Amino acid sequence: MINRQNVDVGVLNFRQTIEGMPLVFQPEVAGDLKAVIQFNASGRQPGKYHLCIDSGRCTFHKGPAAQPSLTINTPSEVWLRINAGEFTGAEAFMQGLYTIRGDADLLIRMQELFHRPDDFTVQVIGQRPAGPLPLRGISWMALLFMPWTLLLFTFEIHAVSYWISLGIPILAAAFIVVYRSIFNRPLWIEVASLAFFLTLAVLGPILQLPLVIRWGSIIGLLIMGIIWLVSLTPPFKLPLTAEYSKWHFVSGLWVNSMFIQPNMAITLVWGWQFVLSAGLGIVARTNLMLFWPLTALRLLLLVPAFVFSFRYQKRATARGFKDIDRTIQAMRIWSYIGLALAVGCLCYLFFAFQLAA
Repeated sequence: MINRQNVDVGVLNFRQTIEGMPLVFQPEVAGDLKAVIQFNASGRQPGKYHLCIDSGRCTFHKGPAAQPSLTINTPSEVWLRINAGEFTGAEAFMQGLYTIRGDADLLIRMQELFHRPDDFTVQVIGQRPAGPLPLRGISWMALLFMPWTLLLFTFEIHAVSYWISLGIPILAAAFIVVYRSIFNRPLWIEVASLAFFLTLAVLGPILQLPLVIRWGSIIGLLIMGIIWLVSLTPPFKLPLTAEYSKWHFVSGLWVNSMFIQPNMAITLVWGWQFVLSAGLGIVARTNLMLFWPLTALRLLLLVPAFVFSFRYQKRATARGFKDIDRTIQAMRIWSYIGLALAVGCLCYLFFAFQLAA
């Protein structure tokens, strides 16, 4: 969840610089231009990337293009200095700091095609999901948390009726799904939440009501962890937090690694927080001597998760990952490990209850 009103281009690496060019693309200048600009970087940050311009849109792609209109061969540090405004692209070319192959006229037009105003910002004021409720993206995520929070807390209070514990979350989740269906479409996360509550209500009494009553809050935490972690895996395009925080930014940023990577990191941390909390809860309930220490530890796990979420999003663009793709892949691997742990915990609960019965 990037939270930078203005982007400091001085902290961007070469990959981020090229990937950010579509954000300052000027479609009115491009007109009906169709072109492919290939960047071959050497030096400290080598890499190959290209931009496709077509139908008034500019998109970023990794790797070499099949038939580039213009190829720019440059040391990464040279292009970063151009992007920082130390000198223009034309001046650097005249000094022989980089070379080109292909359409030289396109090179000349690049300064107009990719113009960054002094007040450039990636944030958008007032953009939100459709509907009469004036709720922005993050507010919808907080609203989605409410039925889960109600479920987790009421299941811990044994005096609360089973049907009250489930009825209120079902109504809250159903409202979100119906409202979003009317005015746009609900996210898969919202549909999955409602489906889980309904499944717990229907199958709990029929199959293993004692299991559900005793372990309902733990099961809820594990399902939450699964939902958060699975959003990091294909075929999902955006991690859970990005589905909501995207409304605060221009749409061009939604596919940018500077937006996706921080959201993946925050989603991964919270997914693991839910799974670890559930695992500690299982140990606490099977070993009463450890109940209170582990319960306190479960609550303390929320502190680093919140601190990480608020601090990381502010520093994400300044980290300058050398290989952002490897970083994203590593986070996906950790999400798979977390998913395996969550599924293992669910299987343990089911089979342990079967043996006890």
